[in-house]
Amino acid sequence: MSCRKKTLWISWQGEEGLPRFYPLPVCVRRETALLHIGYWDKAREQAYRNLEAAESAGSVSDAANCRYNLAGFCGRFGELDKAMHLYLLAMDYFDETGDKTRAHLAIWNIGNVYKERREYEKAIEHYRRALEVFLAKDLFREAATILGDLGEILTDLSEYAEAEQCFRRAIGLSRKHRCLRSLSEALGKSARFCLKSGDIEAALTMLEESLAINRSMRDRRGIAGELLAMGEVEMGRGMPGRAFIYFREALDISTEINDEIGASRAREKVDGAAALIDGQATERQKNISKINYTRGVESCTKHSR
Repeated sequence: MSCRKKTLWISWQGEEGLPRFYPLPVCVRRETALLHIGYWDKAREQAYRNLEAAESAGSVSDAANCRYNLAGFCGRFGELDKAMHLYLLAMDYFDETGDKTRAHLAIWNIGNVYKERREYEKAIEHYRRALEVFLAKDLFREAATILGDLGEILTDLSEYAEAEQCFRRAIGLSRKHRCLRSLSEALGKSARFCLKSGDIEAALTMLEESLAINRSMRDRRGIAGELLAMGEVEMGRGMPGRAFIYFREALDISTEINDEIGASRAREKVDGAAALIDGQATERQKNISKINYTRGVESCTKHSR
């Protein structure tokens, strides 16, 4: 690794097995591309290499950005302590350099780590700090997503009225400013809230709209997520046949985009639905056999008379 004309250059293996060198911005784009096509392990590996290069070259700003990116991967893979440490380091740098937006993005993600740890009060505190800044800066997509996150925590704390208000605000904000991605997320989270309150029809309506949005954006990971959610609703309604169709499509998509975690979850759902379908079929066959047996006995009785 070397520094040429104030640009960081990082090597990785080319197709011929020889090292090739690329500037850090290209490597970060490669990291993002690997992430979008589902190669989470390779993207995380690239994120570590990017951070190593930035730290070796003494590039403080690049290192802060790389720490922020890497923290997201650590959180994804359940390395919560490491994620927290990296977010805090990145936040300190952004704060010192006056980058208020990036600092509060880090604060929001620190809240996400607290949420995963189930330290809800700390998560709420960080969410509200970030929300105030995002609303002031007209960052409506981020604000709507935080409102959805808040709604989920408040639901877990049984603060249902406040949770519902957060979901409504998230949906309204996203619709008003045409933020499709945050609208899809808000609809999905609100649908899960409706399921907990027993409003299945409202949940299905929201999930169908969210699925349509994800299809329009060609967000295959989002499509798979909503298909799983819709399948779970159908399972709850006692419709394993319909659920199986949703789960199967989710499995196919997750496999195609190399989302191993999503594919594993979908495969488990497919197997569960298939087992229920088989069980129902077996039960129906037993009932048919009983009916046929009864009819046979009745027929024999009539003939014996």
